[in-house]
Formats: sequence, structure tokens, C-alpha cells
Amino acid sequence: MIAAARDVFTSPLVRAALPGLIADMAADAELNARVMDRFTDVFRRRAPLGWPDAVKRGEVHADVDPNRLVEVIGGATLLRMLLRPDEPLGADWVDQTTAIVVHGVVA
Repeated sequence: MIAAARDVFTSPLVRAALPGLIADMAADAELNARVMDRFTDVFRRRAPLGWPDAVKRGEVHADVDPNRLVEVIGGATLLRMLLRPDEPLGADWVDQTTAIVVHGVVA
């Protein structure tokens, strides 16, 4: 999912449209809902396992809201792009971000 977020947000079309889209989404609830549905669908399609089945198998915690996960991943990706726009989001960024999401930060 993290690599998918990187791929979506760093595509030339999305990168060019993102500043205006964010501003428009803040002012238009219907547009916001459409865009959020689109991104959520993209992330869920790229997830290797269906969430309910993964919960049943004990592979993900049942108390984790998949929508929060999309927000965490999407937010991390957007913020990274804003803080360091000239640096690519490579495999190291994906691996490190995945480790934080999967394992947390507490030893």
C-alpha cells in the first residue's frame, strides 16, 4: 500500500494537479468525498489481502480501521513530498515507512 501511495502521488499528473486539488477539496465536500473514494479504492485494490479476511486469519489487528491506515499512508506520502520535493521517494523510503507502520516505533 505504501508503494502504491508513492506511485499515485508522484505520478506527473497527480503531482501537477495536487496543490489545486487540495485547495478545492477543502472547499467542496462532494469533491472531497469523490477524491477520497478514488484514493481509498486505489489503495485497497493494491493491498495484497482483503482486510476482513486478513483480520479473520489474524494477520492484521481487528481494531485497526482500514480508513485510518489509508490516511496514515497517504498523509505520510504527502508530507514527505511537501518537505523534500526534490528528493525521490525510493525503495528505502517505502521500506522505512513500511517498517514504522507495521512495527511501530516503540522497542
